[in-house]
Amino acid sequence: MSNASWGSFEDKVRAVAGSIWNGKCEPQNIGGVDVDGVMILSKDAQIFVEMTVRRELDKVREDINKLQLARTAYLSTNNSFPRCYCVVNGAITRAMKDAGAALNIQVLSFDEFANIFFDFPKYSHARLAMAFGSAINPLTGARDDRAYVPVSYLTED
Repeated sequence: MSNASWGSFEDKVRAVAGSIWNGKCEPQNIGGVDVDGVMILSKDAQIFVEMTVRRELDKVREDINKLQLARTAYLSTNNSFPRCYCVVNGAITRAMKDAGAALNIQVLSFDEFANIFFDFPKYSHARLAMAFGSAINPLTGARDDRAYVPVSYLTED
């Protein structure tokens, strides 16, 4: 993958992280480790994110180790334990998830990470299955499936 594609993936992940935690996600060096995305939300809440377009288990393990080193360095100087994520551009394997889980680091595909902010497939499924808003039969409480009738209003002015 070209450097341009790599940069845009990092930008996408940082934008999603910023939306999830309502802050700025930026690269930062923590204890001599270059972390792709860091968010210091408060004294007690920090987020570290490594991002990779490579989907090999060895690359994910390398990123997990980077996160663990950065987290340990941060903990020793700030007495706080950052939450860590490794975000992979594409499908991930059970082995990748397990490698992170052993160190309390979540390994997620980009889609899984984005769903932390808003899980549209889950919302869409629930929305289609339930009655919603004013499209409810007031007598039965069931969904009103009649065709929509547009309404227009005129003012005397």
